[in-house]
Amino acid sequence: WRISKSSKKNQYYRILSEFMLQQSQVKTVIPYFESFVHKVPNLKALSKSSSVPKKNLWISREFARHRKITNYKELNPVFEEYNFKVVYPEKNSLIENINLFKSAEIVAGLHGAGLVNMLYMEEKTNVLEIRREGDSHNNCYFTLSSELNLNYYYINSIPDQEDLYLANSYLNPKILAQTLENLINNSR
Repeated sequence: WRISKSSKKNQYYRILSEFMLQQSQVKTVIPYFESFVHKVPNLKALSKSSSVPKKNLWISREFARHRKITNYKELNPVFEEYNFKVVYPEKNSLIENINLFKSAEIVAGLHGAGLVNMLYMEEKTNVLEIRREGDSHNNCYFTLSSELNLNYYYINSIPDQEDLYLANSYLNPKILAQTLENLINNSR
């Protein structure tokens, strides 16, 4: 189950599987082994991997006065499916936010001050801004992402009024799920 003897990966897979089998049975180890080698397929990848698993973070605006997502509860299954942790940066200390966002692979959220925490992200990680349809002026997070060497993506939400500073928004869950699927597949 580990790999054929003719493969160059044979030694890596054998050492890895033996390590995993030290305290577990084969039937228990196999799914973890397969998942791990999918993410870390060889010794070179292992040497470059971070000891801190990367997180997907969704910045909530639950405590903000303006610019909330009106169908937020509809999005929870999407957050769960794509392993997003919902975070509230305004409730954390500066050090907590630095550590949290430094460990992020993807940071997503509606346009707002919480996205400034991308300052602490590692280069080549991903930012997904939820913009309000019709907003062609607020490009600060695209510019900041570019300066920080972050991959920037956006999708539009539908505002409930013309004043975009105050507007709450509807975010289509299918579009969010499709965008996250593409983003995750492209960053592998």
